[in-house]
Amino acid sequence: MAVGAGAATQPGIVVDRVLAIVDGNPITRSEVEEAIALNPEASPPVGMAEMLETLIAARLMEQEARRYPLPPADEEEIDRTLEALQDRFPSEAAYRDTLFRLGVREDYLRKRIRRELAVDRYIDRRFRPLVQIAQRDVEEYYETVFLPALDAGSPPDLTEVEPLIRGILVERDLNRRITAWADELRSNARIVRLPPEEPHEEGAQGGPCGGLDGSAT
Repeated sequence: MAVGAGAATQPGIVVDRVLAIVDGNPITRSEVEEAIALNPEASPPVGMAEMLETLIAARLMEQEARRYPLPPADEEEIDRTLEALQDRFPSEAAYRDTLFRLGVREDYLRKRIRRELAVDRYIDRRFRPLVQIAQRDVEEYYETVFLPALDAGSPPDLTEVEPLIRGILVERDLNRRITAWADELRSNARIVRLPPEEPHEEGAQGGPCGGLDGSAT
């Protein structure tokens, strides 16, 4: 269960565990497991270590985006993003069951989505104008990637698929810039990754999220 979800605690019961500290702010095991559970379509499935690194980068991006406030997302945009999240699940019941298992409420998800959209706005403002796709790059992708991937038959002309290819190349270049930015943020941040979780002592209780006992060496 996520920290702050309202569960009562008792002395000696481990509730959650800190996996990393980013500029003094913790990332807990429950946050990592929550992020994995809310991305059920990932193939191959995302592991704990990989998702932890993703959340570290996201935390740093949020910190940076807050330095340059932009108009916030409106409720309709948040609604659409929440609907897209729900669509990752095979049914609404599966989505609701996952939230219940995680101890997560939709108002919490809306706040998280609002933060993520703020980062998206920052990225669009800072990096998207820098992306310039040359015509020769479109033609090269068409010849070396697009055409070889087609089944036998009459392929479409470049003019028919150029907008699609250009969009793919824009997103690829944008993702490259975001990755480089995340690497730069990591290099300038104070990040402490804590040791893997040790087995619980006999009699310890807690949900599937493990536990925060504050221990680290």
